Amino acid sequence: MEIIIGLVMLFILAYFYGKFEDFLNFIFSGIFGFISGKYNDSLDEYEKKKNDDK
Repeated sequence: MEIIIGLVMLFILAYFYGKFEDFLNFIFSGIFGFISGKYNDSLDEYEKKKNDDK
């Protein structure tokens, strides 16, 4: 009986861990996407200003 309960607990933990991992990946990709997006925007503006000066 304990083996069955243990297996069920493992499956539940694995399921929640998978969900949690997806959640973390979503948050981190959102943060990095936001930062790199801001960085790319400022680079584009810098290039435009440099070209306007010519």
